[in-house]
Amino acid sequence: MTMTPLRQRMSDDLHLRNYSDRTVKAYLRCVRNFALHFGKSPDELGPAHIREYQLYLVKQKQCSWAVFNQTVCALRFFYNTTHDHLRDRASSFGSDQPRGRRH
Repeated sequence: MTMTPLRQRMSDDLHLRNYSDRTVKAYLRCVRNFALHFGKSPDELGPAHIREYQLYLVKQKQCSWAVFNQTVCALRFFYNTTHDHLRDRASSFGSDQPRGRRH
């Protein structure tokens, strides 16, 4: 599968922070599903869309807590890390530290 530059950037950001391959795949899937729900790139969506999607997951899709929580974490990572760095490229040496491996 060919990755868009934005998807590749998020994947790279996750790997730089030592997230597991399974978590990377899950987070990318969550952000992809969010974008597909609205038919737009996630960088064109904002807080109102996130809230609407969360309500959709809970009320209409009736997803499990695990799926809901993973989606929230994935979107938080995308908007706080990947998306912010795209807007402010000067912070490429910010204070983000790699995560330690969980065993």
